Amino acid sequence: MVCIDKNGDDENGIDDDDDDDDDYDDGDNDDEISDTPRAILPFQTLGMLYETIGDMKKSMQFYLIAAYLDPSDAEEWVRLAELSLEQNDVNQAIKCYTHAIQADRTNVQYLWERCKLYEEIGDKNKVMEGYEAILKVLPPEEGEQYFELARLLTKWYHELDDKVSATKTMKNAFLLHADQVSAEDVNFLLELQISQKQYLQALEILVMHCGLWFMFNDGSKWTNEDPVDLKKLEDKEVTITKCAFPDMIPIDLRVKLAVCLIYQNLHDIVKAVIEPLFEENIEEMGDLYLDVAEAYMENKYYHDAKPILQQLVCSAHYNLVMWLKFAECLNSLGEFDHAVQAFSRVVELAPAHVGARMSLSTLQQKLGKHEEAIQALSREDVDRTTSLSKQYLLLHGVFVILVAGRSELPVDDLWDIFVKLCDLLLEENRMDDLMEVTTLGMNCPYFFNDIRKMKEENNNQVWNLFNQVLLMSSEKKHNRFCLRYLLSVSIDQDLDLH
Repeated sequence: MVCIDKNGDDENGIDDDDDDDDDYDDGDNDDEISDTPRAILPFQTLGMLYETIGDMKKSMQFYLIAAYLDPSDAEEWVRLAELSLEQNDVNQAIKCYTHAIQADRTNVQYLWERCKLYEEIGDKNKVMEGYEAILKVLPPEEGEQYFELARLLTKWYHELDDKVSATKTMKNAFLLHADQVSAEDVNFLLELQISQKQYLQALEILVMHCGLWFMFNDGSKWTNEDPVDLKKLEDKEVTITKCAFPDMIPIDLRVKLAVCLIYQNLHDIVKAVIEPLFEENIEEMGDLYLDVAEAYMENKYYHDAKPILQQLVCSAHYNLVMWLKFAECLNSLGEFDHAVQAFSRVVELAPAHVGARMSLSTLQQKLGKHEEAIQALSREDVDRTTSLSKQYLLLHGVFVILVAGRSELPVDDLWDIFVKLCDLLLEENRMDDLMEVTTLGMNCPYFFNDIRKMKEENNNQVWNLFNQVLLMSSEKKHNRFCLRYLLSVSIDQDLDLH
């Protein structure tokens, strides 16, 4: 008698169970199997006989043996999958459908049925793999079904934060079934592309599906009928000089167009594109206002971002993000007094916001308001055993006190605090804060007055770095100290400052 362990490598669901009390005598078939162990018919016959007497477990075992002996029979695998489901064995049914798919890889129905079973057992990853396989074999006339499946997959990939797969899936759908593209599809794909900084690719989607066209500096046009190689734009072989689009283009697509143009530094063209946005109710379209403002700021168009952010923080639905962006914008414009007010509002809205407190403290320090700088970093629950964020406040606060000339700690202790703060900032990749702290530390008189921690008179790199500190630092008092120190160095020494 041939037996196959159902837990073995074959995974065929056969167990080693000789039932000596069976009412049915299968001796003749045993002899036939012994003579020709790889013959299919005896196993199928035994399967049918056991099914006749109601022993479905034994029946299924022999049917599976027969199927494994002839794995190319896709219909038989499907029949066994259905029998498995009748016995509530979903996992066995999935295996049977997998063999059916291997036997007939173009049969979409088999893929669908297996996906349904994967959904039933909650294996979402396998469902997604199944849907990907279906997309590869769907016939061209099934465009509507293709797009529905592509939308679902794109949504799932997006939820998993797999933007690359989400973009690839949706873009393939656009290429294969352009007639099924909706405004919502365009919007979603543009969001994915913009989030990955694929601005030229986003413009290409707008040209192909939204009726836009561009004029280049060489007189040529970029239209749906006349596509352009994006590499020419990337290499600056041509530049956009004009943009035309339908009057009825939705406002959200108009804003995405503007964002892409801003990142291409097409500042003059942008103004005409986004002008209708400011006619919209800011209470309802605040997120679109913010998208434009953030794009302006990331490209250092702070003067353009400021009035947009000012409207946002004055609206009824302002939030922390808008105030923070407004504060950063004012700081970048050098409007420090107004930036202090904005950062103070952020701290009021979110007392635990470490970045806002540090920025506020730094601004107060620049304005010579040392008491206010220290106060900005003060929180009752800050101690050395708390989180890294609170340690930032503690250590930065100590440094503000140090720079303000109010420290009574030994210089070695202050140096240890300085190093610890730098290590924390480096560990968290807070490079702007690290630059600010190191600049303060390197022109601090306490370090110069002790063992000349910052002094290596024969090292040109150190003197070059010292020169950069003088250029960057906003502390006039300590800059004067550093200049006096610089002049005190022997006049005969070649400083070789670069």
